[in-house]
Amino acid sequence: MVYGNAQLTGVPWESLIKVYRQKLGNLSFPELQDYCNDFIDFINKHIKFFPDDYQTESVISILSDTYKHLQQEISYAVEQAFSNDIQTKISEELTNKIASEVIEKAATNLENLDNISHFSESFIKEKTVEFNPLFHKVIDHVFSEFNVTTNIKNNLLTIAEYSLFKKTFSSLVSGIVIAGFGEEEIFPSLHTYDIECVFGNQLKYRHNEDKSHAIGNYPAIIPFAQEDMISTFIAGIDPTLENFSIHALEEILQKYFETIIDQAKESDSSEQPDFINQINKHFNQTKQSLLEKYNEKMIEFRREYHINPILDTVSILPKDELAAMAEALVSLTSLKRRVTTDAETVGGPTDVALISKGDGFIWIKRKHYFSAELNRDFFVRK
Repeated sequence: MVYGNAQLTGVPWESLIKVYRQKLGNLSFPELQDYCNDFIDFINKHIKFFPDDYQTESVISILSDTYKHLQQEISYAVEQAFSNDIQTKISEELTNKIASEVIEKAATNLENLDNISHFSESFIKEKTVEFNPLFHKVIDHVFSEFNVTTNIKNNLLTIAEYSLFKKTFSSLVSGIVIAGFGEEEIFPSLHTYDIECVFGNQLKYRHNEDKSHAIGNYPAIIPFAQEDMISTFIAGIDPTLENFSIHALEEILQKYFETIIDQAKESDSSEQPDFINQINKHFNQTKQSLLEKYNEKMIEFRREYHINPILDTVSILPKDELAAMAEALVSLTSLKRRVTTDAETVGGPTDVALISKGDGFIWIKRKHYFSAELNRDFFVRK
């Protein structure tokens, strides 16, 4: 299954997967992970599919995407700074200061990430030197209307390097999901890979542990791409609402603390400075502890009253009802997109398949982009 970007460095995933299927033929492996490794090796061995100019374009796209997100963060930070203090005059000097802080923070955050594990130190050094003129070109283009100081440019060059070689992925990333059984496996498993592009004749990818699952004898429901409605159905609360509630609670605690301080300052007690110092010392620790306890209680409640009952039922559902449930969850997401102002990115006829150890891969529902009646030879070939 594929979600996110439907292409890898300008080549449609559908084409790559069909070529791999042809190459695989009747070859089989003991475990599903072996199939995953073989698929990644297949792409790495067929770098000829990705011309040099396509690879260069991918680098430019990643850098542009990274810098445009950075621009949005800078705009938001500047907007917040001036909205919090309406007396402050908007000046180029202050804007540059805020931008510099945002960019420096972004560079520091990226620095703390690990490198892509299969990128060697020599490869990183070589490609950093090779792409340096390209880094400058993209920076000059994206930040053409911005006063880029030497310090800011150095940090932007660092961000360019990290965005290529660190475990960070742009919005151009493809999600590749491989699910099923190896020949010697009784229980199914699922592996997800984030694959961004090919550059320098190397594939940038990682195994997404959070979206992978060795199912064993317990069930799982794992949504991909547009996850909000499925997560709401399973957990009993919309993820956005959950995040809002945590931030709202944090603001309430902050305002409560500020009220206490204001009242303490108004008193004439000789112990006032000590009291304020003690409150200041312990507040952040106490606030963090309260938020963690709130989170724990929410997770415990969701698991007991929403998640576990659904998973317990899923574990005993017959195969046809499992397929119906999967389709219903996709339809639920489609309905939400249709009746709100969100873009209708989910909809239309849904492909439904089911994989079991005994029956293998079975299509429950499948749409074709052509008429089956007019293309009988296609099914004969298959």
